[in-house]
Amino acid sequence: PQSRARISSKGDHQPTVEAFRSIHSSLMLGDEARNAKVILVTSTIPSEGKSFVTTNIALTFASHGERVIVLDGDLRMPNVAKSLDLSNSKGLLTVLSGKDKLDDVIQRSVDNNFDVLPTGGSTGNPTQILCSSKFEEVLHELRLRYDRVLIDSPPLAPVSDALNLVPNTDGVIYVIRFNTVKRKTAGACLRRLRE
Repeated sequence: PQSRARISSKGDHQPTVEAFRSIHSSLMLGDEARNAKVILVTSTIPSEGKSFVTTNIALTFASHGERVIVLDGDLRMPNVAKSLDLSNSKGLLTVLSGKDKLDDVIQRSVDNNFDVLPTGGSTGNPTQILCSSKFEEVLHELRLRYDRVLIDSPPLAPVSDALNLVPNTDGVIYVIRFNTVKRKTAGACLRRLRE
């Protein structure tokens, strides 16, 4: 729900805020995680809360003074703009098609230090888009502009879109909803990620 998409910046539920601060602190402990600029967030199946985790981790980084952008990389069923009550009429897809420029579609100052690049629609064939040189150019530009780029991607079990994003990222946050996903299925998806 929209009320939870920014829960870590509103501070409405202190245990949740502390949980995201704890994740942030854990990410700051190791050199690889601390230096990761582009982080992919994925899960095993739909409705495990990866968009919720993406926006709130991003807001936690932003609250620590980092310039952060969330890129909605779920080109089939985008959720980031909807969850943050933002327009999704322009975004990544309209930039890659040449209709818009990157600066015209980034939604700035959604929160302090926190911007969003929505999908700008949806497509049934995201693989070609995510593997294109134009997408790599956009991601490279975001690397230059921001301290952290968090990509909300589709779940791994039903589609392979996230696997196409992995080579362009520095790390992965894997969301698993407790008591919802079979351990065997999650393990198979993690093996695919490592490969």
